[in-house]
Amino acid sequence: MSNYRTIELDRHAGIFKALSSPHRLQIFSLLAGCCESGTGTRCSTDEVMKYCVGDLSSRLNIAASTLSHHLKELHRAGLIEMQRQGKQIFCSINPSTLAEVSALFTNASQTPFITLRTPMDHKNADDIRQNVRASYSQVAEASNSGDCCGETSSCCGVSSDDAINTLVSTRLGYSADDLAAVPNGADMGLGCGNPRAIASIKAGETVLDLGSGGGFDCFLAAAETGEQGHVIGVDMTPVMISKARDNASRGLYHQVEFRLGEIENLPVADASVDVIISNCVINLSPNKARVFAETFRVLKTGGRLAISDVVAGTELPDEIRDDLQLYSGCMAGASLISELETILADCGFSEIKISPQDESREFIKDWAPGRGVEDYVLSASIEAVKPGGCRP
Repeated sequence: MSNYRTIELDRHAGIFKALSSPHRLQIFSLLAGCCESGTGTRCSTDEVMKYCVGDLSSRLNIAASTLSHHLKELHRAGLIEMQRQGKQIFCSINPSTLAEVSALFTNASQTPFITLRTPMDHKNADDIRQNVRASYSQVAEASNSGDCCGETSSCCGVSSDDAINTLVSTRLGYSADDLAAVPNGADMGLGCGNPRAIASIKAGETVLDLGSGGGFDCFLAAAETGEQGHVIGVDMTPVMISKARDNASRGLYHQVEFRLGEIENLPVADASVDVIISNCVINLSPNKARVFAETFRVLKTGGRLAISDVVAGTELPDEIRDDLQLYSGCMAGASLISELETILADCGFSEIKISPQDESREFIKDWAPGRGVEDYVLSASIEAVKPGGCRP
């Protein structure tokens, strides 16, 4: 076999490998299809339809971190081109390889590959939300009944033994006084840090907790903001909202309320919040850019983010990123720190600071024993400010 033929086969194998993922097949099909759909410029060597990566994420309903990973794989295989224009990145089909790829995928009836449209695979945004909602409904119901949640690959810390939940929470940075100050059942052992430690909550402030669960962080924030303050918890799981409201009633937290809603569409008025806290929740969203845009909307000028979340220290392999159980377990949805910094900056935030906590790998490895997730993800504190106002 000639060296040329060997090189050609190696290239074709690389193309097949790059298109072996349903997400990458979907992305490539869209970019290739724009050439003959009549919606854009026909592909030529000099001019092709370019998509802004942010718009592509919305159009395909693929999480930004997942999209970024698959675009890099397609680019590495020479299938697409990527170009930065200012703060935005644009991608397009590589016209020099389009005919080659089309020929490779032509079937017996000579139907070209680029006319095919691959359906959404299982890991689209709606499926992710439904899976997360179901998982955390199970967590809340297990907590109510005093059972373990049964999530073998999860940051779920629910146990019938209060001592175990106490151990989990103190490991995350909460004190024994914190745990004793809240109603029984509010601390469910969920989280990856202590956002209040960086929030600097002041008396009279309005605090918003994204993914408030049983209300644990809301009740601790209420003690700091006082009777003149206001604490709002938002959660998309009805059973969790019911649990939190019951805890608030039993604890007589009159300044705390819980609202049912998604963090991508916050049920909160514009410019009404002083500080936003969240504990290991934003990683669960398939549209993090939308989440942070919403936080920017509801913050007052000078308002701030104080978030603990799981981030990716390096690119996640496909076997982790495409695992829905690991997504609900706060691992597969983690974004690279650089991606989060870009999202926050694009939303308009300033004073952005993301601080990874290397020691968190010790407890993260317990979330999915034997999977090696701790080699890729870790907990971090995320801080930022909405500029334009006078900070207290």
